[in-house]
Amino acid sequence: MKKISFICIVSICVTTLQTNAQMRDTTLNLSTHKVDATSLLQKSKNQKTTAWILLGGGAGLATAGYIIDRNAGKKNPGVLVEPSSETTTAAVLLIAGGAAIVGSVTLFIASGKNKRKANLMLKNETVFFNPRLNVGHIPALGIKINL
Repeated sequence: MKKISFICIVSICVTTLQTNAQMRDTTLNLSTHKVDATSLLQKSKNQKTTAWILLGGGAGLATAGYIIDRNAGKKNPGVLVEPSSETTTAAVLLIAGGAAIVGSVTLFIASGKNKRKANLMLKNETVFFNPRLNVGHIPALGIKINL
């Protein structure tokens, strides 16, 4: 038992000393990866535009598929519609339209999240310290309220 405990402790110590998973890479330029409120608002706007385009396109495809399916059924009234190229086309259009509509919903949700992040951002505020009137920066939480 003592031998197993000793081996476990040694292996944990060796792995801890040799693992650098938490080390920060200082060669990266962190200023290029900085996210600010304006970039989040622009991203939100682009996502919302894409979502509206997907929603309109999906609704158009689904409507076209529905119309094609109805017209294929009118050619042979009273007979069960046999699989044909028209019904296959209608099914493909309906499925593609539904997928586009579902994709637009996810983009609407992502757009809302990015807009909320932009309205609630951490900022460095300038602060004057009293003793010598030194200027310093402290992190502050900024909240934007639309009235």
